Amino acid sequence: MSAAASPRPRASRARRAARLALFTLALALAAPAAPGPARAADGAPGLLSAARAERAAAGPGAGAGTGAGAGDARAAPHLRIGVRGDAPPFSYRRRALSASEKAAGGPADPDDFGGYVVDVCKQALARMPAGAPAEWIEVSAAARMDLLRDQRIDVLCDPSTLTARRLSHPELMASQPIYLSGVGFASHPPREDGWNRFWPCRGAVIGVVDGTTADRPGVRVIHEAQGFEVTPQGILGDYRLQRAPGWEELSPRHQARLVECAVAAREAGEPVCPEGVEPVDAVLGGPTCPLAPKPLVQAFESHDALAAAFCADEVYHYVGDVEIVSRILFDRGGCPFQIQPHTFTEERYAIYVNAFGPDAAQSRLAVAFLRSLAIAIHRGRRSALVDAFEANFQGAEISPTLDVFMWSVVAKEGN
Repeated sequence: MSAAASPRPRASRARRAARLALFTLALALAAPAAPGPARAADGAPGLLSAARAERAAAGPGAGAGTGAGAGDARAAPHLRIGVRGDAPPFSYRRRALSASEKAAGGPADPDDFGGYVVDVCKQALARMPAGAPAEWIEVSAAARMDLLRDQRIDVLCDPSTLTARRLSHPELMASQPIYLSGVGFASHPPREDGWNRFWPCRGAVIGVVDGTTADRPGVRVIHEAQGFEVTPQGILGDYRLQRAPGWEELSPRHQARLVECAVAAREAGEPVCPEGVEPVDAVLGGPTCPLAPKPLVQAFESHDALAAAFCADEVYHYVGDVEIVSRILFDRGGCPFQIQPHTFTEERYAIYVNAFGPDAAQSRLAVAFLRSLAIAIHRGRRSALVDAFEANFQGAEISPTLDVFMWSVVAKEGN
């Protein structure tokens, strides 16, 4: 191959290497970190290692705090902070609400929430002038952007990916990127009983959280890149997301696949046809048998709901940002899973605000928050991003890809 033709393969290899490096971080959530400092490509200490060394030399108490702000304030105007409770290690609820608390409603307690993005937001709030109280409001992934656009919240503190579609709304602004992740998926490990043979007539093949980039874009990218283990090649294009097609809508090949699925289910002791009805009878015009498949892709309202369905064997693949999928399944315990060894997208998280809403006072506060956030981030080794990583990734070594990303974001203090 000529020298002029070589850059394309090198770029492809570089992208694969970058994605694999990023995934190393997700694996660190479920396993002890390897000893030794992270190193940059040129052999110099990485950002996290350098920050740790500097803080150790400075002694206890060095570094910025993570003030929580005045979560119970009612002064007007005041910042309304939207926060998710189901996306560890970035934004999660530390304490479940009691039935009486759920019934009472009202603002959330900021101390009940933790995570990388939450800690970054708390550092920004702590740097705002006195008299800028904050009210914390728990939101869902599906509703968060609507709440922000309608100015029912002013700031969104959760792992939200920067996308052109979100930024197309004239009311919204976003911070610089604060984290680099990627969409991947977890699957059930192989089992001796061959239970995976009777998908998709058992349950949804793919589970996603509604309102996230893992939904349609993420599923499409994975399907185009390699497909899903228990999905016949090309079947995704024949299905509509969130809906199970009728028998008459399926091609003969997919009808045959469902018959095979139903036979396997019966042999495994989990029949999908009524007793005495052979699956093949339904194909040949015999007694009715519910052979229509489940929806190929099913959306859930939260990661908690999706993880519960995955661990109950109701979903075969769990698609989402790899750190969230790894952490939430690992924390549940007793739920075997395996993570694919690479990611399929690049998800740059940012903090969105409503900077141009009809309430000018609220919008000014949101812009002031962005300024405070930029100051908290641009502190070199004392950046809020470094603090948040240390606090939420359990001593894991930073991956080379994420280390380069962080160095490109956190300006040297004093610049």
